[in-house]
Amino acid sequence: MIPRVPRSVKGSRSQSALEYMMTYGWAILIIVMVAGVLYSLGIFSPSSSIGTTITGFSGISVTAATANASIFEIQIINNAGYQATIDSIYLIDNGDNYSSFACTDYILNPTQSTDCEILKGGFGSRDTVTASITMLYSINNALNSVSVSQGRIILQSQAAGLSVSVKPDVYVANQNSNTVTAISGLQALYNVSTGANPVAIAYDPSNGYIYVANYNSGTVSIINGTALVATVSTGSQPDGCVYDPINGYVYVTNRYSNTTSIISGTTVIQNITGFAFPELPTYDPSNQYVYVGASGGSSLSIISGTSIIASAATLNNPTGMLLNPSNGDVYVPDWGSAAISEISGTRNVKNISSGLAILGGAYDVQDGLMYFGASSGDICIANTTTNLKCIAILGGNWGAYQVYDSKTGMVYSSTGQINGSSTLGRVHVLSGMNIIANLSGAFDFPQNPAYDSSTGYVYVPNGGLDYVSIISGTSVIRNVTTGSDPGYILAT
Repeated sequence: MIPRVPRSVKGSRSQSALEYMMTYGWAILIIVMVAGVLYSLGIFSPSSSIGTTITGFSGISVTAATANASIFEIQIINNAGYQATIDSIYLIDNGDNYSSFACTDYILNPTQSTDCEILKGGFGSRDTVTASITMLYSINNALNSVSVSQGRIILQSQAAGLSVSVKPDVYVANQNSNTVTAISGLQALYNVSTGANPVAIAYDPSNGYIYVANYNSGTVSIINGTALVATVSTGSQPDGCVYDPINGYVYVTNRYSNTTSIISGTTVIQNITGFAFPELPTYDPSNQYVYVGASGGSSLSIISGTSIIASAATLNNPTGMLLNPSNGDVYVPDWGSAAISEISGTRNVKNISSGLAILGGAYDVQDGLMYFGASSGDICIANTTTNLKCIAILGGNWGAYQVYDSKTGMVYSSTGQINGSSTLGRVHVLSGMNIIANLSGAFDFPQNPAYDSSTGYVYVPNGGLDYVSIISGTSVIRNVTTGSDPGYILAT
């Protein structure tokens, strides 16, 4: 027998329900209305939903995954408690085995994460991808053990295929094919056509645009993803460009019209005059100045915003600039004077003798050293007060380009073909003031290398071989085909 509720209790419950509706009714109505709007926009629509199921994995774990017809990308995190090196990653999908993940040989500190992608694959246009993944990694501790992390990933969508956008790590200007190659990790993604003889690149992270200076056409190609969105005219033979993150401008030096063009978005807003063969612009975040060298001259022009505000004296024929983050000063190798000019703000505070005609430059944060190349193939090493020593390297020539690897603390210096020999160029690896490795066999006229912090790789364009060599530590791990005569390279 069901007990009967007294009338007084019924009345109190009805009154409470009425009061609840009067108090919260408007809030509930608003929630329903908002949900309806979101549904109409497709946010709650089943056709736009993507389900991700990740099971298994230990030590090195997978935290996210996505894919499209040709790309499978995962995000991994080091939960092993020690520094770990990713030795290999294998993916099995529909019976096919893939192992060309772009993060192979990547070193992860505890709790550090990174993205890994396969950029070629037969994933098709399916709405569901089921993948089994095995990761081999080495624990960098006293035991130096090798561990395995295995798991399964299911990606499912009711839309017409899954989607992912892979951001390139570096862009390479191919001077003879008039293209730019975008590379992610160990794979070339795509090529975009530019103007004639692209020689310099700048990147604007606020809009994602790539600005490419075309030396022989007097233009800058502006690229967004795989599309050429604009081509703007600058001056004659633009050969350098740099981005100012404060005002959002891109500064382009036009060598033979003696001007610097300022680009905002896709528009040239001003051409600054008053230069003598301008080149090699450098941005200093400590004072927000843009420094512009004068080839064949003895000064730097200093730009703030849209005006030249000062001229700083150098010596003879400045051939590059190196920003030293330890003091915010700019160090200028002077080719004709075998010295380095130190520019602080708008004035030259001292000159450091090098003994050799030098150019280029890289700064080692770990050791506080500056590295410059020499026409003889030597590498000259200096600190902020004196030239410490110049190292002769195998009688080579044009040891012009250096780059610093912030992960390993090593410096990479490229050398052109060896004097009096058919031997191709080399890349020398330095730690502090010592050469620890000489890499050869993969290079022909290696040009300015670039370091990408997200992958930990050093990328070296080879002008004579039409590919970029990718270095991890002291080993060349892959050569990636580009366009003809790759030269300037930019890491984003």
